[in-house]
Amino acid sequence: MTEILAMTKEPKNLLTRIVAGATLTLTSAAFAAGETPPRTSASGEYDYVYRMTFRQLVLATLSVSLDLKGYDKYHCTYQPAVGPVVCDHMNTTSGQYEDLYQSAAESCARSEPCEGASLGIAVWDYMVSDRRLCKHLTTGSCVKEVLSEQDVRRELLDLLEFKRRINR
Repeated sequence: MTEILAMTKEPKNLLTRIVAGATLTLTSAAFAAGETPPRTSASGEYDYVYRMTFRQLVLATLSVSLDLKGYDKYHCTYQPAVGPVVCDHMNTTSGQYEDLYQSAAESCARSEPCEGASLGIAVWDYMVSDRRLCKHLTTGSCVKEVLSEQDVRRELLDLLEFKRRINR
C-alpha cells in the first residue's frame, strides 16, 4: 500500500495516476470489507479474480500489465511526443485502454472521428463496445474488437501467472 501511495504523489503519466488511484481505492475497499487479496496461492488468486467486478478487473489488469511493461506482455504505450500509433494488441485490456487514451488525448489528430464517438466514454464501456473513437490509422475502420468480462478475467489470470513465473 505504501508503494501505491508513493506512486500517486508524483505520477509520471496519466495511466500511472489512474491505475494507482484506482488500485488504492480498490485495495482500501477490500481491506475495509475484511478481504485480503491473496499473494502466493494461485488458487486463492483465481478465486479472488473471479469475485472482482468488471471495473476492478480492468483496473487490476492495467496495473499488472504496467508492472510487466518491460516484458512486452500485452502492453501498448501511448507516447504523446510520438503521437498516435497503431496498437497491435487490441485484443487486450492495455491495447484497448491505450487506443481510447490516445484517441481522447489527440482528439483524432491523425485520423477522423468515428460517427457518434464520445471522448467521455468510460474505459470499461469502450472495451465492451465494437466502435472506435477515431478511425483506425491504417485501415480507416471504426470497428474494433469487443472485450468481455470473461476475456479480461482470463487476461488478468494469464498476466498473474506470467508475473509469478518471471519472479521465480
